[in-house]
Amino acid sequence: MKIYVIGKQKKEVEKLKRIIKELNYELNDKYPDIVLSFGGDGSLFIAERLYPGIPKLPVRDKSLCLLCNRLKLKNIIDKLLLDKFSITENNKIEGIIKKKNKSIRLIGMNDIVIRNNEPYHAIRFKVKVNKKMFFKLPEEIIGDGIVASTALGSTGYFHSITRKKFKKGIGIAFNNPTQKIKPIKGKNLKAVFKLIRNTAEVSVDNNEKTYVMNKGDKIVIRESKEKYRIVKI
Repeated sequence: MKIYVIGKQKKEVEKLKRIIKELNYELNDKYPDIVLSFGGDGSLFIAERLYPGIPKLPVRDKSLCLLCNRLKLKNIIDKLLLDKFSITENNKIEGIIKKKNKSIRLIGMNDIVIRNNEPYHAIRFKVKVNKKMFFKLPEEIIGDGIVASTALGSTGYFHSITRKKFKKGIGIAFNNPTQKIKPIKGKNLKAVFKLIRNTAEVSVDNNEKTYVMNKGDKIVIRESKEKYRIVKI
């Protein structure tokens, strides 16, 4: 089995690599069978961006990680050696930003966040779900934006806004709107966000690369066919 390790704590990552070598696993950064993500959720998101679709084994450090195994490192490696693990699959979330001259595809495992680019200005926008106004949404919404999340992401920013979680599909939370708007969640949702006034910034997971939306730009958000895979021990 070919394994690679990703993490922000260099000393611990090197320790992990030594253990892997001692157990006669192959360290391979080009074609790994499993990627060990050492750290919190952020390390896991980075690992998925670098190695999309390759099974990830999240291993906890002192950071918060909802999917991280709590077993000691040696026990984790031993279970890999004995094939005592399973792999779960979950859909990612995707968004396509549609500008006048181009389209930009975004993909994440946690959430896509659209918010006001200028913190001193709210944005005006419309949201349609499945080609219609969903749950009697206002024709025009004024607020800081939206958070579109997977079930995994529903425990983070989505939950901070709504105090709710979900287990399937995607969810849309409205961030600081002037009117009270219930979150939308479910399977097979397709949300179209259109910016009406001011500028907005779009981010995916913890990726530092962001995108600017201008007046008239749209983003289409849905559950992706692409999946992320998590090793369970």
